[in-house]
This record gives sequence, C-alpha cells and structure tokens, in this order.
Amino acid sequence: MYEKYIMIVLGLVLIFASVWVKGFSYGMPPHPQKPQYGATRPLRVVLLSFGLVSLAFGLIGVLRK
Repeated sequence: MYEKYIMIVLGLVLIFASVWVKGFSYGMPPHPQKPQYGATRPLRVVLLSFGLVSLAFGLIGVLRK
C-alpha cells in the first residue's frame, strides 16, 4: 500500500544524494581519522539514475491508482 510512496521518497533521497554527497566512509568503527572516500562523477551518475527510475516507478504507481 505504501510502497509507491516509499519509492517516491527513496527516489528523491537518491537524487538529492547525487547532488550533495561529498564522500562515503564505511567498514570501520567510528574514530577521528576514519578514511573518507570521495564521491566520483560515475557514482553520482549512478545515484541519479537509480533515483530517477525509483521516482518514475513510484509516480506511475500513484497515478495508476
């Protein structure tokens, strides 16, 4: 029931992340010198693509209702 709205929100989050993300840090417990990997252009394109696809599927689901 709510999966259409979740798809829309997920799409918007991924689109905003593709624009404003600076880097990722993962795989280690938090500490002051934790390495951060910069967000490259291909990563931003992938995030934007998945965001647009998710947004489109969510909107199609809402409009078909």
